[in-house]
Amino acid sequence: MFLYRSRSDWRHYEENRGYWIAEDLKRNAKREAINDRISEANVIILWIPGGGFRFDLGKLYTPTFATWIRALEADKRIKSMIFVAEYEHGPEHLFPAAVNQIAKTYSWLTNTLNIDPKKIIIGADDAGAAIALDTLFIKISTQQRPAGMVCASPYTGMEAGGESWRANLDQDIINENSISRMECAYMGPEENDSDKESDGGKSEMEPFSYLRHNVELGSFLPARMLFFLGGKEVLLDEGGLLASRARNSGIQVAVVQEPSGVHLWSMLPDIFIKDQSAKQFMLDRFVEFVASTIEINKYPNGRMRPSQHSESDSTQAKGRRYVEVDSPFAKANRYTYAMPNDIYIASNKVTKILEIGTVDDAADYIRALPIYLQSPVVWNQLIAFCAKHGRANYAEHFFSQMRKRGIDPNEHTFSHMLVAYGKSTSPRSIYSAEAWLKKMKDFDFKPASIHINNLMRVYNHAGHPEKTLALLKQISTSNDILPDAVTYSIALQACPQLPRYVNAQKVRHIWNNILARIEEKQPKQTTSLLSQKAADIIWKEDAIRHDKTKDAELKVDDSLVVALLRAVTQTASAERDVLIGIEAIEKFYSLCPPQAVELLKRNGISKQDLQPGFGFRPSVKVLDAILRFSGALREFKLGKEYFDLAIQQFPQLKPDKYVDDAYAWIETQLQREQNFRKKRYASKS
Repeated sequence: MFLYRSRSDWRHYEENRGYWIAEDLKRNAKREAINDRISEANVIILWIPGGGFRFDLGKLYTPTFATWIRALEADKRIKSMIFVAEYEHGPEHLFPAAVNQIAKTYSWLTNTLNIDPKKIIIGADDAGAAIALDTLFIKISTQQRPAGMVCASPYTGMEAGGESWRANLDQDIINENSISRMECAYMGPEENDSDKESDGGKSEMEPFSYLRHNVELGSFLPARMLFFLGGKEVLLDEGGLLASRARNSGIQVAVVQEPSGVHLWSMLPDIFIKDQSAKQFMLDRFVEFVASTIEINKYPNGRMRPSQHSESDSTQAKGRRYVEVDSPFAKANRYTYAMPNDIYIASNKVTKILEIGTVDDAADYIRALPIYLQSPVVWNQLIAFCAKHGRANYAEHFFSQMRKRGIDPNEHTFSHMLVAYGKSTSPRSIYSAEAWLKKMKDFDFKPASIHINNLMRVYNHAGHPEKTLALLKQISTSNDILPDAVTYSIALQACPQLPRYVNAQKVRHIWNNILARIEEKQPKQTTSLLSQKAADIIWKEDAIRHDKTKDAELKVDDSLVVALLRAVTQTASAERDVLIGIEAIEKFYSLCPPQAVELLKRNGISKQDLQPGFGFRPSVKVLDAILRFSGALREFKLGKEYFDLAIQQFPQLKPDKYVDDAYAWIETQLQREQNFRKKRYASKS
């Protein structure tokens, strides 16, 4: 599992009770330090691990718990600790041994450690859910109830059978024999009368008493519950029934059901879930549940911000010659680990490590830097690398790492995250990308064109061109963000994915928008220098009045022209559709050879009808695109005329190998056409 090869440093044991999970607990495991961390925590999660009542699966969940802890602090600034309870297992220790032990642990948390039940969330998986439910029903008073409860693939004591058993028995990791062994390990092969006793008149002490239909779940369960259920687990109906009964009794219930999930998928997501977005969705729902259950201030306990590092920390770091990382890679590249002087040198070092090492090496380097050098500039190098290679889950993990250290992201951070989802094949990539765009508001950022462009790439990659064009329309009609050349290029790339009856029309619409934007900013024809200066002053006053700048001008680049010509060739179904490309080349570069004039004339447009062009100078890349545009339409004569006219009008234009190859191919095709016509003429005569 990524970055969690060993997590013994996250655990601190309490004899005969269980163990705490929090980051770097072993660095200061004194009782006073542990108590301080418990006191500072905004939420304590008491987890009762499953294992069929016969063994303990808790240690397998440590990577998941670590992810939860980091996500809570990164996303909501919630400080948390998890206490994994230990209890005696069957068949040696039958009911109510486990219930009694968990009740004692809960009493120790609330009475000995003085943890307010309002900041405790109890959680359980598998058979641990039955123990938790029995404990809450039999042992915990109404006044001492925790604030919330999480049930992951819960076993509640119901008999095997039902629709989910029939549908998922061949797909899940447990079966009827598993349930039988669980029941024997919890209750024994026969009812044990000695285990029955009265508990304050509340109920006869029997296992699974909460299953009785006359039991109101709201009378003993917390006010909020979260369920993680798998679409392919046999216990799906069992968990769903419990969630339904809880909701009907007035409890606020949230259910996360992963269609591909088997038993314990949410506790071992790296093993059972391949879709990274599904893992992130589960994690987001968990964080939202905890945040809404435990009310906290946005900045609890005066967290130190990056700009608030102490002078002693800075002085101590400056006295160190190297960034201290204990790894074979760091030892082999000792010079690279020399202590940087500022964040920009540190950022360059991260880039170097990513070139010669691994993502883990770069992450270890950043975490070992003094906190005043851990700026978003440095972390963005790592996030951008993951995004570039389509590793969205890694990028999100490092975002959480950065936030855990109290470092706020910048606009580039969100741009990198959107890039990551632009290369994802997950069906949830659109949902995740849109969520990241919305998250910018949490940090008082307004999306810029680069963020919009990256979101549009996500839509295109996910096969939703209609969303791309809808977003283009939205920003085109707003005053916040104006589309730039990249925006239009991405929108043009979306057009060929649309249905044939509408795609050419959309290309025409985008071209008209581009044309209007450019003409709006073109200087008016003036007769004197004085009038030109007056026009410029008027433009500047208008820009100030409408809160615009020169940056709002649409600057045509090679990529936009290439995207436009390519979109025309891919969508043109009639000769009139081709005119968009002819018009664009004439408008941008004043290139309109005889064959282009003929095409315009056939469609009722004379050269005199055309407005003066903008007088741009084509690049070699544009010339190559024009040749390929003509070739794709099989207008080879048009391509040759464009080439000859461009070289004549722009003598400084020097064709490269690609242009030469394209031109040679066009000449070859022209020669073939001529030979074919000669043969046809000869055969007729």
